[in-house]
This record gives sequence, structure tokens and C-alpha cells, in this order.
Amino acid sequence: MSPQTIHVRFPTYPYITTYAVLIPEGKPVSIAGMEIIVLASGDEMLMRIGDRTEKFVVGETRTISERHAVFRTLGIGIFSTNYRIGATYRGKSGGLADFYIVIATSRQVPSFLIERVLPPSIQARAI
Repeated sequence: MSPQTIHVRFPTYPYITTYAVLIPEGKPVSIAGMEIIVLASGDEMLMRIGDRTEKFVVGETRTISERHAVFRTLGIGIFSTNYRIGATYRGKSGGLADFYIVIATSRQVPSFLIERVLPPSIQARAI
């Protein structure tokens, strides 16, 4: 018997956009349909993402979501892509948690669609 090769397909994310983001502490915000709440103290921060809680320290990067998205208008799907959102905690700035958010997608997404997943309750700017 000869060994068999098993091919497993994982999504690849060749398109990357990075944002500097300030998220208000203790207030729920929705990013890409996920409710997120952050609480920071010193160099540590707790982030509740949906029903799970992640602990970050300054400089730490984690994947906070990996999913498939369908953008719709009037109920009709106009664009779809696989995506992964990563966050690097940069520290506390007043009552705000400071992050770099990296949005990586399997297809190039127009910037106006990416900006739709970032709510006005956070401060985000592309870098």
C-alpha cells in the first residue's frame, strides 16, 4: 500500500486592511455582527466576543473572528467573502481600549463595504 495524500482546503486571505481603533470600555459595540465589550486595567484587557471572553496583554495579537460574510442590499446578496479579523491590543487611552484591527479577506472588498462593519460608536481609521 502506498501512502495517500490528503488535500484539505483552508481559506486564504490575500487582501488585508489594517485599522487603528479605539473602542469605548464597558459599552457593547457590534463589529461584523459580533457584540464586543472591552474592559481594561493597566497592561491587561478582557474582551467579551459573543459568548466567550479573551484576555489580552499589551502587544498581544489574537484572531477574534473567522467567518464567511455575505453583503446584502434589499435582501439580495451582492458580494461574499471569507474573512478573518485579528486584534492587537495597544493599551488604554483614557476610557478607550486602543487596538490595531486587521481585516483579512479571501476576495478584495471595496472599502465602503468594510467600513459598513465598523460601527460609528468606535473610532477607526485605516493605516
